[in-house]
Amino acid sequence: LFKMHPQHPNAFAWFDSVAHSLTLQEEVDLPAEFEFPKQGPLIIVANHPFGVIDPIMLARWAGQFRPDLKVMTNSLLLAMKELAAHVIPVDPFGGEGSAKRNLAPMKEAIRLLRGGGALIIFPAGEVASYKPGRGIEEPAWSNHVGSLVRRTQATVLPVYFPGSNSALFHAAGMIHPRLRTGLLLREFCNRANTPVPMNVGQPIPFSRLKKFEDDESLTRYLRIHTFVLHQRGKEQEAKLTVTGENIAIIPPSEVQQEHMVEEIDRIRARGGRLVGQGGLSVYQAHSHEIPALLPEIGRLREITFREVGEGSGNEVDIDKYDRYYEHLILWDEEKEQVAGAYRLGRADVILREYGSKGLYTSTLFRFEKPFLANLEHAVEMGRSFIIKAYQRNLASLPLLWKGIAHWIARNPHYKKLFGPVSISKDYSSLSRKMIVEFLQDNRMHPHLSSFVKARNPFRYMRTRRMMREFISADLQNVDDCSALISSLETDGKGIPILLKHYLKLNATLLSFNVDKDFSSVVDGLIMVDFTETDARLLAKYMGEENCRKYLASHKKEVE
Repeated sequence: LFKMHPQHPNAFAWFDSVAHSLTLQEEVDLPAEFEFPKQGPLIIVANHPFGVIDPIMLARWAGQFRPDLKVMTNSLLLAMKELAAHVIPVDPFGGEGSAKRNLAPMKEAIRLLRGGGALIIFPAGEVASYKPGRGIEEPAWSNHVGSLVRRTQATVLPVYFPGSNSALFHAAGMIHPRLRTGLLLREFCNRANTPVPMNVGQPIPFSRLKKFEDDESLTRYLRIHTFVLHQRGKEQEAKLTVTGENIAIIPPSEVQQEHMVEEIDRIRARGGRLVGQGGLSVYQAHSHEIPALLPEIGRLREITFREVGEGSGNEVDIDKYDRYYEHLILWDEEKEQVAGAYRLGRADVILREYGSKGLYTSTLFRFEKPFLANLEHAVEMGRSFIIKAYQRNLASLPLLWKGIAHWIARNPHYKKLFGPVSISKDYSSLSRKMIVEFLQDNRMHPHLSSFVKARNPFRYMRTRRMMREFISADLQNVDDCSALISSLETDGKGIPILLKHYLKLNATLLSFNVDKDFSSVVDGLIMVDFTETDARLLAKYMGEENCRKYLASHKKEVE
Protein backbone atom coordinates (compact mmCIF):
# COMPACT_ATOMS: atom_id res chain seq x y z
CA LEU A 1 0.00 0.00 0.00
CA PHE A 2 2.70 2.46 0.98
CA LYS A 3 4.68 1.78 -2.19
CA MET A 4 1.62 2.87 -4.19
CA HIS A 5 1.72 6.38 -2.72
CA PRO A 6 5.25 7.80 -2.88
CA GLN A 7 6.53 11.25 -3.74
CA HIS A 8 3.90 13.31 -1.96
CA PRO A 9 5.17 16.69 -0.77
CA ASN A 10 3.74 16.42 2.75
CA ALA A 11 1.90 14.15 5.14
CA PHE A 12 -1.54 15.64 4.49
CA ALA A 13 -1.28 14.99 0.75
CA TRP A 14 -0.14 11.45 1.52
CA PHE A 15 -3.10 10.96 3.90
CA ASP A 16 -5.46 12.13 1.14
CA SER A 17 -3.90 9.81 -1.41
CA VAL A 18 -4.22 6.76 0.84
CA ALA A 19 -7.81 7.62 1.80
CA HIS A 20 -8.84 8.08 -1.83
CA SER A 21 -7.23 4.83 -2.95
CA LEU A 22 -9.16 2.88 -0.31
CA THR A 23 -12.32 4.98 -0.79
CA LEU A 24 -12.21 6.04 2.84
CA GLN A 25 -14.23 9.05 3.94
CA GLU A 26 -14.54 10.40 7.43
CA GLU A 27 -18.07 11.04 8.69
CA VAL A 28 -17.59 13.83 11.19
CA ASP A 29 -20.34 14.42 13.74
CA LEU A 30 -19.92 17.92 15.18
CA PRO A 31 -21.62 19.40 18.24
CA ALA A 32 -23.96 22.37 18.06
CA GLU A 33 -22.28 25.71 17.25
CA PHE A 34 -18.86 24.10 16.83
CA GLU A 35 -15.81 26.18 15.96
CA PHE A 36 -12.43 24.55 15.36
CA PRO A 37 -9.65 26.26 17.39
CA LYS A 38 -7.52 27.70 14.60
CA GLN A 39 -4.97 29.47 16.77
CA GLY A 40 -3.02 28.77 19.92
CA PRO A 41 -1.78 25.54 21.51
CA LEU A 42 -4.20 22.69 20.81
CA ILE A 43 -4.14 19.04 21.85
CA ILE A 44 -6.56 16.71 20.06
CA VAL A 45 -7.11 13.60 22.20
CA ALA A 46 -8.78 10.51 20.78
CA ASN A 47 -9.47 6.90 21.54
CA HIS A 48 -7.55 4.31 19.52
CA PRO A 49 -9.87 1.53 18.28
CA PHE A 50 -8.43 0.66 14.85
CA GLY A 51 -4.73 1.44 14.62
CA VAL A 52 -3.18 3.06 11.54
CA ILE A 53 -6.48 4.45 10.31
CA ASP A 54 -6.99 6.56 13.44
CA PRO A 55 -4.08 9.01 13.01
CA ILE A 56 -4.46 9.10 9.22
CA MET A 57 -8.15 10.01 9.16
CA LEU A 58 -8.00 12.34 12.16
CA ALA A 59 -4.98 14.21 10.79
CA ARG A 60 -6.59 14.37 7.34
CA TRP A 61 -9.63 16.12 8.83
CA ALA A 62 -7.90 18.35 11.40
CA GLY A 63 -5.06 19.29 9.05
CA GLN A 64 -7.40 21.37 6.90
CA PHE A 65 -7.81 23.74 9.87
CA ARG A 66 -4.30 23.50 11.32
CA PRO A 67 -1.44 23.08 8.82
CA ASP A 68 0.94 23.23 11.82
CA LEU A 69 -0.53 19.94 13.05
CA LYS A 70 1.66 17.05 14.20
CA VAL A 71 0.71 13.54 15.29
CA MET A 72 2.27 11.79 18.27
CA THR A 73 2.07 8.14 17.25
CA ASN A 74 3.89 4.87 16.69
CA SER A 75 7.49 5.33 15.54
CA LEU A 76 6.86 2.67 12.87
CA LEU A 77 5.12 5.33 10.75
CA LEU A 78 8.50 7.02 10.22
CA ALA A 79 9.12 4.32 7.61
CA MET A 80 7.22 6.71 5.27
CA LYS A 81 9.53 9.69 4.78
CA GLU A 82 6.53 11.85 3.75
CA LEU A 83 5.29 11.70 7.33
CA ALA A 84 8.51 12.67 9.09
CA ALA A 85 7.73 16.40 9.30
CA HIS A 86 4.32 15.79 10.83
CA VAL A 87 4.94 12.84 13.16
CA ILE A 88 6.38 12.88 16.67
CA PRO A 89 7.37 9.22 17.06
CA VAL A 90 6.96 7.38 20.37
CA ASP A 91 7.56 3.82 21.50
CA PRO A 92 4.15 2.50 22.65
CA PHE A 93 5.33 -1.01 23.48
CA GLY A 94 6.98 -0.34 26.83
CA GLY A 95 9.85 -2.52 27.87
CA GLU A 96 13.42 -1.70 28.75
CA GLY A 97 14.51 1.73 27.64
CA SER A 98 11.15 2.89 26.26
CA ALA A 99 10.69 5.58 28.92
CA LYS A 100 14.11 7.03 28.09
CA ARG A 101 13.41 6.87 24.35
CA ASN A 102 10.13 8.77 24.85
CA LEU A 103 11.75 11.72 26.64
CA ALA A 104 12.83 13.41 23.43
CA PRO A 105 9.35 13.14 21.83
CA MET A 106 7.78 14.69 24.93
CA LYS A 107 10.20 17.61 24.76
CA GLU A 108 9.41 18.08 21.07
CA ALA A 109 5.68 18.05 21.82
CA ILE A 110 6.13 20.70 24.52
CA ARG A 111 8.12 22.92 22.14
CA LEU A 112 5.44 22.54 19.47
CA LEU A 113 2.61 23.47 21.83
CA ARG A 114 4.44 26.33 23.54
CA GLY A 115 5.00 27.72 20.07
CA GLY A 116 1.24 27.73 19.50
CA GLY A 117 1.11 24.50 17.48
CA ALA A 118 -1.41 21.66 17.36
CA LEU A 119 -0.88 18.03 18.35
CA ILE A 120 -2.89 14.83 17.95
CA ILE A 121 -2.29 12.29 20.68
CA PHE A 122 -3.73 8.85 21.44
CA PRO A 123 -3.21 8.65 25.22
CA ALA A 124 -3.92 4.91 25.43
CA GLY A 125 -0.68 4.32 23.53
CA GLU A 126 -1.96 1.15 21.91
CA VAL A 127 -5.03 -0.09 20.07
CA ALA A 128 -8.12 -1.25 21.98
CA SER A 129 -8.21 -5.02 22.49
CA TYR A 130 -10.37 -7.72 24.03
CA LYS A 131 -10.11 -8.19 27.80
CA PRO A 132 -11.75 -11.31 29.30
CA GLY A 133 -14.75 -10.34 31.37
CA ARG A 134 -14.61 -6.70 30.25
CA GLY A 135 -15.00 -6.79 26.49
CA ILE A 136 -13.10 -4.62 24.02
CA GLU A 137 -11.42 -1.66 25.69
CA GLU A 138 -8.22 0.29 25.49
CA PRO A 139 -5.63 0.58 28.26
CA ALA A 140 -5.66 3.32 30.86
CA TRP A 141 -4.58 6.62 29.38
CA SER A 142 -1.05 7.81 29.98
CA ASN A 143 -0.89 10.73 32.39
CA HIS A 144 1.52 12.37 29.94
CA VAL A 145 -1.48 13.96 28.22
CA GLY A 146 -2.44 15.69 31.46
CA SER A 147 1.15 16.82 31.89
CA LEU A 148 1.26 18.25 28.36
CA VAL A 149 -1.95 20.20 28.91
CA ARG A 150 -0.82 21.64 32.24
CA ARG A 151 2.68 22.52 31.05
CA THR A 152 1.57 24.21 27.81
CA GLN A 153 -1.86 25.57 28.82
CA ALA A 154 -3.32 24.03 25.69
CA THR A 155 -6.95 23.88 24.62
CA VAL A 156 -8.14 20.27 24.31
CA LEU A 157 -10.39 18.90 21.57
CA PRO A 158 -11.81 15.42 22.33
CA VAL A 159 -12.60 13.05 19.44
CA TYR A 160 -14.17 9.59 19.61
CA PHE A 161 -13.96 6.87 16.94
CA PRO A 162 -16.92 4.45 17.26
CA GLY A 163 -16.25 0.82 16.40
CA SER A 164 -13.52 -1.79 16.78
CA ASN A 165 -11.30 -4.13 14.80
CA SER A 166 -12.33 -7.61 13.65
CA ALA A 167 -12.84 -10.70 15.80
CA LEU A 168 -9.72 -12.22 14.21
CA PHE A 169 -7.64 -9.27 15.40
CA HIS A 170 -8.83 -9.66 18.97
CA ALA A 171 -8.47 -13.46 18.92
CA ALA A 172 -4.87 -13.10 17.74
CA GLY A 173 -4.19 -10.75 20.61
CA MET A 174 -5.35 -13.39 23.07
CA ILE A 175 -2.54 -15.61 21.79
CA HIS A 176 0.15 -12.91 21.81
CA PRO A 177 0.06 -9.08 21.59
CA ARG A 178 2.64 -9.10 18.77
CA LEU A 179 0.26 -11.16 16.60
CA ARG A 180 -2.33 -8.44 17.09
CA THR A 181 0.18 -5.78 16.09
CA GLY A 182 1.06 -7.74 12.97
CA LEU A 183 -2.56 -7.61 11.83
CA LEU A 184 -2.94 -3.82 12.09
CA LEU A 185 -2.21 -3.13 8.41
CA ARG A 186 -4.57 -5.94 7.40
CA GLU A 187 -7.29 -4.30 9.50
CA PHE A 188 -6.53 -0.97 7.84
CA CYS A 189 -6.91 -2.36 4.32
CA ASN A 190 -10.09 -4.20 5.29
CA ARG A 191 -11.67 -0.81 6.04
CA ALA A 192 -11.70 -0.03 2.30
CA ASN A 193 -14.99 1.35 0.95
CA THR A 194 -16.36 2.00 4.42
CA PRO A 195 -17.04 5.31 6.18
CA VAL A 196 -14.94 6.25 9.19
CA PRO A 197 -17.19 7.94 11.76
CA MET A 198 -15.69 10.49 14.14
CA ASN A 199 -17.62 12.14 16.96
CA VAL A 200 -16.04 15.50 17.78
CA GLY A 201 -16.62 17.25 21.10
CA GLN A 202 -16.52 20.91 22.02
CA PRO A 203 -13.06 22.42 22.56
CA ILE A 204 -12.18 22.62 26.26
CA PRO A 205 -10.23 25.81 27.02
CA PHE A 206 -7.38 25.64 29.51
CA SER A 207 -9.28 28.05 31.77
CA ARG A 208 -11.61 25.13 32.54
CA LEU A 209 -8.74 22.69 33.06
CA LYS A 210 -6.28 24.67 35.17
CA LYS A 211 -8.09 23.81 38.41
CA PHE A 212 -6.86 20.20 38.17
CA GLU A 213 -3.87 19.97 40.47
CA ASP A 214 -2.33 16.76 39.13
CA ASP A 215 -1.85 15.01 35.80
CA GLU A 216 -3.84 11.92 36.78
CA SER A 217 -7.12 13.66 37.63
CA LEU A 218 -6.89 15.85 34.52
CA THR A 219 -6.26 12.80 32.33
CA ARG A 220 -9.29 11.01 33.79
CA TYR A 221 -11.41 14.08 33.07
CA LEU A 222 -10.25 14.21 29.43
CA ARG A 223 -10.86 10.48 29.01
CA ILE A 224 -14.51 10.65 30.09
CA HIS A 225 -14.99 13.75 27.92
CA THR A 226 -13.82 11.66 24.99
CA PHE A 227 -15.66 8.42 25.69
CA VAL A 228 -18.97 10.13 26.42
CA LEU A 229 -19.06 11.19 22.76
CA HIS A 230 -19.80 7.56 21.87
CA GLN A 231 -23.29 8.00 23.32
CA ARG A 232 -24.14 11.34 21.72
CA GLY A 233 -27.31 11.18 19.67
CA LYS A 234 -27.97 7.49 20.24
CA GLU A 235 -31.47 8.14 21.56
CA GLN A 236 -32.47 10.93 19.21
CA GLU A 237 -34.83 8.82 17.12
CA ALA A 238 -36.99 8.05 20.12
CA LYS A 239 -39.65 10.75 19.80
CA LEU A 240 -40.63 12.54 22.98
CA THR A 241 -44.31 11.91 23.59
CA VAL A 242 -46.75 13.22 26.14
CA THR A 243 -50.00 11.51 26.97
CA GLY A 244 -52.77 13.61 25.47
CA GLU A 245 -50.33 15.76 23.51
CA ASN A 246 -52.83 16.04 20.65
CA ILE A 247 -55.37 17.75 22.89
CA ALA A 248 -55.82 21.28 21.57
CA ILE A 249 -54.68 24.12 23.81
CA ILE A 250 -57.00 27.06 23.20
CA PRO A 251 -55.54 30.59 23.44
CA PRO A 252 -57.28 33.18 25.63
CA SER A 253 -60.27 35.08 24.29
CA GLU A 254 -60.30 38.87 24.00
CA VAL A 255 -62.53 39.05 27.07
CA GLN A 256 -60.14 36.88 29.10
CA GLN A 257 -57.23 39.03 27.91
CA GLU A 258 -58.98 42.17 29.15
CA HIS A 259 -59.68 40.52 32.50
CA MET A 260 -56.02 39.49 32.86
CA VAL A 261 -54.87 43.08 32.37
CA GLU A 262 -57.45 44.27 34.92
CA GLU A 263 -56.20 41.68 37.44
CA ILE A 264 -52.60 42.85 37.01
CA ASP A 265 -53.73 46.46 37.52
CA ARG A 266 -55.44 45.54 40.80
CA ILE A 267 -52.41 43.58 42.02
CA ARG A 268 -50.15 46.51 41.16
CA ALA A 269 -52.46 48.92 42.99
CA ARG A 270 -52.24 46.91 46.23
CA GLY A 271 -48.43 46.79 46.06
CA GLY A 272 -48.10 43.29 44.61
CA ARG A 273 -45.37 44.22 42.12
CA LEU A 274 -42.16 42.77 43.53
CA VAL A 275 -39.53 43.83 40.99
CA GLY A 276 -39.17 44.89 37.35
CA GLN A 277 -36.57 45.26 34.62
CA GLY A 278 -36.57 45.99 30.89
CA GLY A 279 -40.32 45.93 30.39
CA LEU A 280 -40.85 42.78 32.49
CA SER A 281 -42.27 42.73 36.01
CA VAL A 282 -42.84 40.07 38.65
CA TYR A 283 -46.14 40.15 40.56
CA GLN A 284 -47.25 38.14 43.59
CA ALA A 285 -50.86 36.96 43.66
CA HIS A 286 -53.27 34.61 45.43
CA SER A 287 -55.52 32.39 43.33
CA HIS A 288 -58.69 34.32 44.25
CA GLU A 289 -57.13 37.45 42.73
CA ILE A 290 -56.45 35.89 39.33
CA PRO A 291 -59.53 33.98 38.02
CA ALA A 292 -58.52 34.91 34.44
CA LEU A 293 -54.74 34.77 34.85
CA LEU A 294 -54.63 31.37 36.56
CA PRO A 295 -56.09 29.42 33.58
CA GLU A 296 -53.65 31.27 31.32
CA ILE A 297 -50.77 30.25 33.60
CA GLY A 298 -52.01 26.66 33.40
CA ARG A 299 -52.27 26.85 29.61
CA LEU A 300 -48.75 28.21 29.20
CA ARG A 301 -47.35 25.72 31.71
CA GLU A 302 -48.70 22.86 29.61
CA ILE A 303 -47.37 24.28 26.34
CA THR A 304 -43.91 24.95 27.79
CA PHE A 305 -43.62 21.57 29.50
CA ARG A 306 -44.75 19.69 26.38
CA GLU A 307 -41.99 21.35 24.37
CA VAL A 308 -39.40 19.47 26.45
CA GLY A 309 -41.24 16.15 26.62
CA GLU A 310 -43.04 16.86 29.89
CA GLY A 311 -46.60 17.99 30.58
CA SER A 312 -49.76 16.65 32.17
CA GLY A 313 -51.46 15.88 28.86
CA ASN A 314 -54.40 18.10 29.81
CA GLU A 315 -55.58 21.25 28.09
CA VAL A 316 -54.31 23.24 31.06
CA ASP A 317 -51.88 22.24 33.81
CA ILE A 318 -53.87 23.26 36.89
CA ASP A 319 -54.21 21.20 40.07
CA LYS A 320 -55.78 21.50 43.52
CA TYR A 321 -52.62 23.02 44.99
CA ASP A 322 -52.97 26.10 42.78
CA ARG A 323 -55.97 27.09 44.87
CA TYR A 324 -54.06 27.73 48.11
CA TYR A 325 -50.50 28.26 46.86
CA GLU A 326 -49.31 31.74 45.89
CA HIS A 327 -48.18 32.62 42.37
CA LEU A 328 -45.31 34.74 41.10
CA ILE A 329 -46.16 36.00 37.61
CA LEU A 330 -43.58 37.22 35.09
CA TRP A 331 -45.53 39.82 33.10
CA ASP A 332 -44.63 41.68 29.91
CA GLU A 333 -45.88 45.21 30.56
CA GLU A 334 -45.86 46.29 26.91
CA LYS A 335 -47.38 43.18 25.32
CA GLU A 336 -49.65 42.60 28.32
CA GLN A 337 -49.02 38.87 28.49
CA VAL A 338 -47.68 36.21 30.85
CA ALA A 339 -44.03 35.38 30.13
CA GLY A 340 -43.52 32.88 32.95
CA ALA A 341 -44.49 31.98 36.49
CA TYR A 342 -43.49 30.25 39.72
CA ARG A 343 -45.69 28.70 42.39
CA LEU A 344 -44.86 28.93 46.07
CA GLY A 345 -46.41 27.59 49.23
CA ARG A 346 -45.79 28.62 52.83
CA ALA A 347 -44.93 25.23 54.34
CA ASP A 348 -45.78 26.19 57.93
CA VAL A 349 -49.24 27.42 56.93
CA ILE A 350 -49.92 24.42 54.68
CA LEU A 351 -48.83 21.90 57.32
CA ARG A 352 -51.01 23.60 59.91
CA GLU A 353 -54.12 23.75 57.71
CA TYR A 354 -53.80 20.66 55.49
CA GLY A 355 -51.14 18.42 57.05
CA SER A 356 -48.21 16.97 55.13
CA LYS A 357 -50.51 15.82 52.31
CA GLY A 358 -51.21 19.47 51.59
CA LEU A 359 -47.70 19.83 50.16
CA TYR A 360 -47.48 19.15 46.43
CA THR A 361 -44.10 17.50 46.97
CA SER A 362 -45.78 14.86 49.18
CA THR A 363 -47.18 13.34 45.96
CA LEU A 364 -43.59 12.65 44.87
CA PHE A 365 -41.81 11.96 48.17
CA ARG A 366 -42.57 10.49 51.59
CA PHE A 367 -41.53 12.82 54.39
CA GLU A 368 -40.58 11.60 57.84
CA LYS A 369 -41.15 13.73 60.94
CA PRO A 370 -37.54 15.00 61.32
CA PHE A 371 -37.76 16.47 57.82
CA LEU A 372 -41.20 18.03 58.36
CA ALA A 373 -39.88 19.60 61.57
CA ASN A 374 -37.38 21.54 59.43
CA LEU A 375 -40.10 23.20 57.35
CA GLU A 376 -41.21 25.77 59.92
CA HIS A 377 -39.35 28.51 58.05
CA ALA A 378 -39.55 26.98 54.57
CA VAL A 379 -41.34 27.76 51.30
CA GLU A 380 -42.15 25.11 48.71
CA MET A 381 -41.35 26.18 45.15
CA GLY A 382 -42.39 24.54 41.91
CA ARG A 383 -44.22 24.54 38.56
CA SER A 384 -41.80 27.13 37.20
CA PHE A 385 -41.72 27.95 33.51
CA ILE A 386 -40.71 30.64 31.04
CA ILE A 387 -42.46 30.50 27.67
CA LYS A 388 -40.35 29.88 24.59
CA ALA A 389 -40.50 33.45 23.29
CA TYR A 390 -38.74 34.69 26.45
CA GLN A 391 -36.27 31.85 27.06
CA ARG A 392 -33.55 33.61 25.06
CA ASN A 393 -34.11 36.79 27.04
CA LEU A 394 -31.23 36.56 29.51
CA ALA A 395 -33.16 38.68 32.02
CA SER A 396 -36.20 36.38 32.28
CA LEU A 397 -35.03 33.70 34.72
CA PRO A 398 -32.86 36.03 36.85
CA LEU A 399 -35.84 38.39 37.14
CA LEU A 400 -38.08 35.58 38.38
CA TRP A 401 -35.38 34.75 40.91
CA LYS A 402 -35.25 38.39 41.95
CA GLY A 403 -39.00 38.15 42.45
CA ILE A 404 -38.53 35.17 44.77
CA ALA A 405 -35.78 36.97 46.70
CA HIS A 406 -37.90 40.12 47.09
CA TRP A 407 -40.84 37.99 48.28
CA ILE A 408 -38.50 36.47 50.89
CA ALA A 409 -37.34 39.97 51.88
CA ARG A 410 -41.00 40.90 52.50
CA ASN A 411 -41.46 37.71 54.53
CA PRO A 412 -38.09 37.49 56.30
CA HIS A 413 -38.99 34.73 58.76
CA TYR A 414 -38.71 32.30 55.83
CA LYS A 415 -35.17 31.20 55.11
CA LYS A 416 -35.44 27.94 53.17
CA LEU A 417 -36.73 27.05 49.72
CA PHE A 418 -37.47 23.47 48.73
CA GLY A 419 -39.17 21.83 45.80
CA PRO A 420 -38.76 19.58 42.77
CA VAL A 421 -36.46 20.49 39.91
CA SER A 422 -36.93 18.45 36.75
CA ILE A 423 -34.49 16.61 34.52
CA SER A 424 -36.70 16.08 31.49
CA LYS A 425 -36.82 13.25 28.96
CA ASP A 426 -35.39 15.75 26.52
CA TYR A 427 -32.07 14.54 27.97
CA SER A 428 -30.67 11.15 27.02
CA SER A 429 -30.99 8.43 29.63
CA LEU A 430 -27.20 8.48 30.12
CA SER A 431 -27.21 12.24 30.73
CA ARG A 432 -29.93 11.86 33.34
CA LYS A 433 -27.99 9.08 35.05
CA MET A 434 -24.82 11.16 35.05
CA ILE A 435 -26.54 14.24 36.47
CA VAL A 436 -28.12 12.19 39.26
CA GLU A 437 -24.84 10.37 39.93
CA PHE A 438 -22.95 13.65 40.22
CA LEU A 439 -25.53 15.17 42.56
CA GLN A 440 -25.70 12.07 44.74
CA ASP A 441 -21.93 12.04 45.10
CA ASN A 442 -21.47 15.77 45.65
CA ARG A 443 -24.60 17.67 46.66
CA MET A 444 -26.82 15.53 48.91
CA HIS A 445 -27.96 17.06 52.21
CA PRO A 446 -25.79 15.39 54.89
CA HIS A 447 -28.66 14.90 57.36
CA LEU A 448 -32.13 15.54 55.96
CA SER A 449 -31.78 13.28 52.90
CA SER A 450 -32.16 10.21 55.12
CA PHE A 451 -35.67 11.41 56.10
CA VAL A 452 -36.98 11.76 52.52
CA LYS A 453 -37.97 8.76 50.40
CA ALA A 454 -39.00 8.90 46.73
CA ARG A 455 -42.38 7.29 45.99
CA ASN A 456 -41.03 6.05 42.65
CA PRO A 457 -37.22 6.09 43.00
CA PHE A 458 -34.96 6.76 40.05
CA ARG A 459 -33.03 3.53 39.53
CA TYR A 460 -30.17 2.72 37.19
CA MET A 461 -27.27 0.31 36.86
CA ARG A 462 -23.94 1.73 38.03
CA THR A 463 -21.89 -1.11 36.55
CA ARG A 464 -22.15 -0.06 32.91
CA ARG A 465 -18.76 0.83 31.45
CA MET A 466 -19.63 4.46 30.73
CA MET A 467 -20.87 4.93 34.28
CA ARG A 468 -17.64 3.41 35.61
CA GLU A 469 -15.71 5.91 33.50
CA PHE A 470 -17.91 8.74 34.77
CA ILE A 471 -17.53 7.77 38.43
CA SER A 472 -13.74 7.60 38.06
CA ALA A 473 -13.57 11.04 36.40
CA ASP A 474 -13.81 12.81 39.76
CA LEU A 475 -15.66 15.90 38.50
CA GLN A 476 -14.83 18.85 40.69
CA ASN A 477 -17.86 21.12 40.32
CA VAL A 478 -21.19 21.63 38.61
CA ASP A 479 -19.56 23.33 35.61
CA ASP A 480 -17.48 20.19 34.96
CA CYS A 481 -20.64 18.09 35.01
CA SER A 482 -22.51 20.54 32.80
CA ALA A 483 -19.69 20.58 30.23
CA LEU A 484 -19.72 16.79 30.11
CA ILE A 485 -23.49 16.68 29.58
CA SER A 486 -23.12 19.30 26.85
CA SER A 487 -20.69 16.97 25.05
CA LEU A 488 -23.21 14.16 25.23
CA GLU A 489 -26.32 16.06 24.09
CA THR A 490 -26.67 16.72 20.35
CA ASP A 491 -28.00 20.24 20.92
CA GLY A 492 -25.14 21.06 23.29
CA LYS A 493 -27.27 21.77 26.36
CA GLY A 494 -25.69 21.35 29.77
CA ILE A 495 -27.47 20.51 33.01
CA PRO A 496 -30.92 22.15 33.35
CA ILE A 497 -30.61 25.91 33.77
CA LEU A 498 -32.94 26.00 36.76
CA LEU A 499 -30.96 23.27 38.51
CA LYS A 500 -27.77 25.20 37.85
CA HIS A 501 -29.28 28.34 39.39
CA TYR A 502 -30.25 26.41 42.51
CA LEU A 503 -26.79 24.88 42.85
CA LYS A 504 -25.13 28.29 42.59
CA LEU A 505 -27.22 29.26 45.60
CA ASN A 506 -25.53 26.39 47.48
CA ALA A 507 -28.52 24.07 47.17
CA THR A 508 -28.48 20.49 48.39
CA LEU A 509 -30.48 17.51 47.13
CA LEU A 510 -32.69 15.25 49.22
CA SER A 511 -33.95 12.51 46.88
CA PHE A 512 -34.83 11.67 43.25
CA ASN A 513 -38.24 10.55 42.01
CA VAL A 514 -39.67 9.57 38.63
CA ASP A 515 -43.00 11.36 38.10
CA LYS A 516 -45.13 8.92 36.08
CA ASP A 517 -47.99 11.42 35.97
CA PHE A 518 -45.73 14.04 34.39
CA SER A 519 -44.15 12.26 31.42
CA SER A 520 -41.78 10.26 33.67
CA VAL A 521 -39.42 13.18 34.27
CA VAL A 522 -36.81 12.79 36.99
CA ASP A 523 -37.52 15.18 39.85
CA GLY A 524 -34.75 16.03 42.28
CA LEU A 525 -36.01 17.41 45.58
CA ILE A 526 -33.81 20.40 46.26
CA MET A 527 -33.35 22.67 49.28
CA VAL A 528 -31.77 26.11 49.51
CA ASP A 529 -31.01 27.87 52.79
CA PHE A 530 -30.76 31.59 52.07
CA THR A 531 -28.80 32.15 55.28
CA GLU A 532 -26.11 29.77 53.94
CA THR A 533 -26.04 31.26 50.43
CA ASP A 534 -23.14 33.46 49.35
CA ALA A 535 -24.15 36.91 50.58
CA ARG A 536 -22.90 38.68 47.45
CA LEU A 537 -25.00 36.42 45.24
CA LEU A 538 -28.02 36.87 47.50
CA ALA A 539 -27.60 40.65 47.33
CA LYS A 540 -27.61 40.42 43.53
CA TYR A 541 -31.14 39.01 43.65
CA MET A 542 -32.50 40.64 46.79
CA GLY A 543 -30.83 44.04 46.59
CA GLU A 544 -28.00 45.10 48.92
CA GLU A 545 -30.17 46.86 51.52
CA ASN A 546 -32.79 44.11 51.59
CA CYS A 547 -30.03 41.51 51.86
CA ARG A 548 -28.33 43.31 54.75
CA LYS A 549 -31.59 43.59 56.70
CA TYR A 550 -32.59 40.02 55.91
CA LEU A 551 -29.31 38.48 57.04
CA ALA A 552 -29.26 40.70 60.13
CA SER A 553 -32.69 39.34 61.09
CA HIS A 554 -31.12 35.87 61.02
CA LYS A 555 -28.03 37.08 62.87
CA LYS A 556 -25.85 36.83 59.78
CA GLU A 557 -23.52 39.51 58.46
CA VAL A 558 -22.70 40.55 54.92
CA GLU A 559 -18.97 40.13 54.39
